Amino acid sequence: MPTSGTSSDTYASVGGDSGALRLGMKPGRTYRFSAWAYVPSATGLSPQHAGGLCLYAAFATPSGTVTKTSRKVPYTDAWAELTLDFTVPADATSAYLRLHNGFTAGGVEPAKGVHHRHHHLQDQVHLRQRRPPDLHRRRR
Repeated sequence: MPTSGTSSDTYASVGGDSGALRLGMKPGRTYRFSAWAYVPSATGLSPQHAGGLCLYAAFATPSGTVTKTSRKVPYTDAWAELTLDFTVPADATSAYLRLHNGFTAGGVEPAKGVHHRHHHLQDQVHLRQRRPPDLHRRRR
C-alpha cells in the first residue's frame, strides 16, 4: 500500500482519507479495525512521529476532529496483530482509517519499511475468525 503524509509523518489511507464517511462507516455504529504489521529490526520501534506504528481512526465532528489509535507494534522481526475498537461519533461528518508508519518521508532518511497485511473493518455485530497471515507467502 503506498504511503503518503507530510515530511514528519507517513501513513497509508485505507479506503480513502478525510472528507467523507469511508468504507461504509455510519455515525453511532461500533467497529473493529484490525491489521497485521511486520516491522523489520532495521526499521526499529522509534518512529519520529509519536503516532507511528499503529492503527488510526479519525472523525470530523462540528466541534472538531476526534481520533483513536491502537497500541503500537510491540516488537520487530515478527508479525503482530493490531486492533482498534471504536464508535463513530453520532455527529460525525467524516470517518477514515490509516495505517500509521510514523517515520520521516523523503529528506536525508527516506521512510522506513513497515509491512501490513490482512486489514479488516468489521461491524461489531458480526464475528470473524482471526488468524495470523500466511508467513510462507511473501509480498514484495
